[in-house]
Amino acid sequence: MPVHKHTTHDIPIDALLKVLAVPCRRTVLSYLQTKDTDSATLDELADHVHNNVESITSRHQAQIVLVHQHLPALADHRLIEYDTRSQTIRYRGSTASEAFLKVIQEE
Repeated sequence: MPVHKHTTHDIPIDALLKVLAVPCRRTVLSYLQTKDTDSATLDELADHVHNNVESITSRHQAQIVLVHQHLPALADHRLIEYDTRSQTIRYRGSTASEAFLKVIQEE
């Protein structure tokens, strides 16, 4: 099982539920959680999102929504770090987000 560094910051439950209400964001976090490393490239993530989120119909669309919507939202809540220059996404996670994702995946 991958080992990740987890942040101990508190995310208000309402904010966490709002950010994780979007399937694409849950897909991103689940993917990063299960990797052997705590980072991914934008290209890698776009491929994964395109293949796993029904509403995303192309890899290009995945890149656009990731860059302009989902990665900034996840970064604002400190669940990821996104380096726009290198297009690298680093997983930060939180205990609360991981618990929520675990419950969702078990259903």
